[in-house]
This record gives sequence, structure tokens and C-alpha cells, in this order.
Amino acid sequence: MIQNKIRLLLVNNNTETLSSLKKILEPFKEFKFLGEARNGVEAVDSALTYLPDVVIMDINMPVMDGFTAATKIARAAPYIGIILTGHAESLSIIRKAMQSGAGDFLELPFGSAELRHAIRSIYKTKQDQKKHLMEHPLVIPYRQPKVISVFSSKGGVGKTVLATNIAVSLRELTREDVLLMDMDLQFGDVADLLNLTPKTTVIDILADKEIEKNDLLKYLVSHYSVIKVLPAPQQPEQADLVGEKDLKDLVSTFATM
Repeated sequence: MIQNKIRLLLVNNNTETLSSLKKILEPFKEFKFLGEARNGVEAVDSALTYLPDVVIMDINMPVMDGFTAATKIARAAPYIGIILTGHAESLSIIRKAMQSGAGDFLELPFGSAELRHAIRSIYKTKQDQKKHLMEHPLVIPYRQPKVISVFSSKGGVGKTVLATNIAVSLRELTREDVLLMDMDLQFGDVADLLNLTPKTTVIDILADKEIEKNDLLKYLVSHYSVIKVLPAPQQPEQADLVGEKDLKDLVSTFATM
């Protein structure tokens, strides 16, 4: 079983400090570095693009200070843990850090053990919060689904490779649910590329006239990357059994899930 690593975004305008942070965290194999940011605006943009598990950010940042950046990140993506670092000249600094949405404040200088403990602690807190909200779906705000189409006017140009890599990368970067639908109904080879042996395809869904929305998941194939796959028909002639309206209905239904 693949164990998820804690994905980190490091934010500091000092190159040497960024290198030091990486150096003290690299020995711990449970961490993965998603990227770096050199100012508060970059921090917000990177956090909302890559959706790391934890952001480690200095409070004294150019363009936008760490407090403001933390507030924007916490409001837009509440599941991201934020650790602010800096010199606590007074209790008001720590209070301001907590009010900005940070889960912890580490006063400089700090050691690797202290930083590791802070990361793991805030990660667990955010995961527990997310689990609680998932168990109470009525309080989860609706998120507009994204549908990405990969197509070309001719075959053999790499659509399958591109679509597959997009799906796996999105899952890795965002940890959101990702479904890869193979809509090349005659010659689709997504399942082959992912080394899957599907027992069900889009044909099986359409053949089940009494299928309920909640039962759709049983027709999907799971990949070890944790994406779900809806394979194309196994026989080219079966493509004639799938109509345009069928595909539109499937995409619309899965998008709500």
C-alpha cells in the first residue's frame, strides 16, 4: 500500500533559509517538497495551485506579509495547514499568527525535531477536520467540478498518455477525487496503458437500465495511484451502442459525485 507523504510548500525570501529548511527536513522520508515561494503573493498563488498539506512561511515577507498571506490561504483552502515562523517580540505576534489562520507559530531559531513535530501535528489536525466534515456532508460547501477534455482530430498523437498523466498528476497534487473516462470508444487503450484488466466498461453501465447513482462506483476500476477509471468498450463494434446523449449524461452525473 502506498503511504501518502506530507506535501510541503516552503515560503521565505531568503535563499539560504530555504536551503536550510530543506536540509533539516530531507532526512525525514515522510515529507515531499512541492515548491517554494519568495513573497506573500507567490505563497498564496502556489498554495491555491498545488494545494500542499502544510505551508511553512516566515511572517516577514515582501509584497505581502506572512500574516496576510496566511489569512488568504486559510480562507480559500481551510484544509491546508499553516505554520508561521519568525521572532516573537511580544505575545501580540503569536496572537496575530493564530488569528490569521495559522495552526502553529515557531520562534526562530528552531530545530529539526521541533519543526517535524509541528508539521505532523498540524497535518493530523487538518486530516481529522477533513474526515469529520466528510462524515457530515451537509456542512461541506458545494465545489464546482472540473471536466477536462483531451482530444485530437487524428489518432496516434499521444492523447492517452497525456490524459493519463493529467489524471494521475491531479490526484497527486490535489488529493481530490479524479475519474479518468476513456471515451475513445473504438480504440481506447487507457486500461492497457495503466496495466488494468477491467471487468466492467461503459457498456456495462448503459446495459444496467435500473442503475442508481450510488451504484455507479461499482463499475469503475481502481488504479494504484488512487484514480478511478471508466474503460472504453473492449470490442470496437460495441462503440455503436454508446450514443452522444449517453456520454453527456455520464459526464454530468459523475461530475456531481
